[in-house]
Amino acid sequence: MKISRKFDIYTFIVAAVFIAAFLISYRTISTISTETSRLFDISKEFDYLTHLKQTLIDLEHSTEHYLELAESKGYSNAVMKDLAGYEQALRMSSTVKLDDEEKELVQIALIKLPQFTGLLEELIRAEGRITEEHKAAYRQLRVDYIEKTLAGINEHWKEDLEKVTRLSERARQSKSRALTFLIILAAGLSGLLIVARIIVSRSVVRPLGEIEEISNAIAGGDIKKRIFLTSDDELGSLSTSVNVMAAAMQDKLEKLEDAVNKEQALVREQTILSELMGFIASGAELEVVLRIFLGRTRDLMRAGYSAIFIMEPRDPLDPELKFFINTFEEHTGMECGRSMLKGVFINVVRTLTPLRVNTPLTETPMMHVDIRNLIAIPLSSIDKGVLGLVVIINKDGGFTQSDEDMLFNFSFQAFQAITMQQEIIRYATTDGLTGLHNHRVFREKLHEEIERSRRYSRDISLLMLDIDHFKNFNDTYGHQAGDTVLRAVSALIQNNIRTTDFEARYGGEEFAVILPETSGSQARIVAERLRTSIAGYVLDLGGGEQQRVTVSLGYATFPPDADTDEMLIKKADEMLYASKHHGRNRVTGFGDGTLPPPAADTVKT
Repeated sequence: MKISRKFDIYTFIVAAVFIAAFLISYRTISTISTETSRLFDISKEFDYLTHLKQTLIDLEHSTEHYLELAESKGYSNAVMKDLAGYEQALRMSSTVKLDDEEKELVQIALIKLPQFTGLLEELIRAEGRITEEHKAAYRQLRVDYIEKTLAGINEHWKEDLEKVTRLSERARQSKSRALTFLIILAAGLSGLLIVARIIVSRSVVRPLGEIEEISNAIAGGDIKKRIFLTSDDELGSLSTSVNVMAAAMQDKLEKLEDAVNKEQALVREQTILSELMGFIASGAELEVVLRIFLGRTRDLMRAGYSAIFIMEPRDPLDPELKFFINTFEEHTGMECGRSMLKGVFINVVRTLTPLRVNTPLTETPMMHVDIRNLIAIPLSSIDKGVLGLVVIINKDGGFTQSDEDMLFNFSFQAFQAITMQQEIIRYATTDGLTGLHNHRVFREKLHEEIERSRRYSRDISLLMLDIDHFKNFNDTYGHQAGDTVLRAVSALIQNNIRTTDFEARYGGEEFAVILPETSGSQARIVAERLRTSIAGYVLDLGGGEQQRVTVSLGYATFPPDADTDEMLIKKADEMLYASKHHGRNRVTGFGDGTLPPPAADTVKT
């Protein structure tokens, strides 16, 4: 359809909508005006009958008081005043639009008024000399005149009240409908204008701007640009011609660039891999080797950032992270790495299937850079004892299948060389004898948990425990028996704490347990459970020899007892030695006050 024809249709639609809106608005306003005028007339009629009724009632009351209170002079004046008010109210009927029955009622009241007025005047003149005959005459006239007139007024008053109520409700509904219509009309007209603007923008303004922009880009050398128009008018034909021209140019250039890029990529990959192998063979420290590996991998892919995860596959569905290094956050800790493994990379780790994403991600930890695209390659050592995950982030233009193949080949060869050169997991995190976390990892974990506690205003407690008389035990039974004790105590610690807690061999026969979100009173409960569990455990030393050992424990809590991780260790260690000093096999907490008496089950060795 031609552009001029489109504009004719849009103009007709807009004009038709405006005419319909005008006609509906005029009819609505006319209806509201008529109902409002009728309501005004009925209201005046209702008010008049109310006033007439009240003046007649006032006249009746003042007359009754006059007759009952010995014809008081004050009440006689009130009678004449109320009579004048009632008469004036009757004569005001000409100013109000009454219906025929109401006019007849007022006319009859006016005709009978002289008779009623004459009797009242006679009663006033007979002040102090009113006889029973006067009163009887008044009572009769009261029945014939006042009560009948009031009955007629009440009847028409009620009818007018119903009319006022009914008309008020109709007026309210009409106004409500009119307001609703006006709101809908305003919204509809606004929407129509917006739609008209959008249609014109999409049909003419935007396509012209896009054609101009893409044409300039192609002329400047960006031949990947395309115009995406599906209209069947002049603009659609023009965009198709431009796209055909650009596609022909791009096809020729891509073939030439592809051949050059493949050759360059192969040379770069082999050069970088040779350099990395030299570092591995030189015996450089593991962290240095991994950081060089990450930097070279990032350079190879021409990306912004890179990271490597080293895991121990104890549980195939949930491997345990042991080492994490990246180039996008200098001080990123293990907790951050675990968070990513349980989020966006969980399926990559479980299925060992590469992941390639070329759209922005929002499910990574907030302290990381914005991820526009990424590629993740799972790796495994030859003996399947170590898993790795290499992640490359933010490459201009996104990642291709060719990038995935290149990264896999490079990372696989480098990872095998690294895992064969060093025992990564044992070196990185664990104590060789007990299998617990080592001192270095404990320090990192405590720092992480302290910062988390500080950020979310939560308590964190630290337990320190030491095996009582361990040197004497070693001297008596030998170092092999001592190793048995260390392994047994380590197992008992692991069995008596939560999965969220963190245990470590602090050094020698001393152990540490980090208790996240745990107050001092809760830490004491955990410490007592550990103490009694270890004291009650029977060690089999072989050859029929059985022994028991005890431990002394101390604990402190952040933030009430310390404000840094170093201070927390110091306070907990002081409490440990306080337990030693006061008899061993006991728990002492910082801030306990007086120390408790020695435990009843203390074992002396």
